[in-house]
Amino acid sequence: MPGVTTILGIAQHADRAASRPCTGGLPLQNIRMATKLEKELRREITIDGKPYVVRIDPAGLKLTEKGHRKGTELKWDELISGEAALAVALNASVTGT
Repeated sequence: MPGVTTILGIAQHADRAASRPCTGGLPLQNIRMATKLEKELRREITIDGKPYVVRIDPAGLKLTEKGHRKGTELKWDELISGEAALAVALNASVTGT
């Protein structure tokens, strides 16, 4: 039929296909979308037996030892641009680790 294509065994009309979300053949109730990060999220983790707090917010993430304020901070734009990896490599070369 003209204007009809078959995707994953389901007939799609060309004029309506663009208005429907692509689900890969799964029912819409089985598709899970990521939740937008709009406020701070804190979680406690243990590294080498020591408790740490991971804070994730729209600006970036921060890892601090539990009960302390200062820690390692990473901004999302630094992560995307590669500056964070460059800083880690530079730090490792200076300290010799």
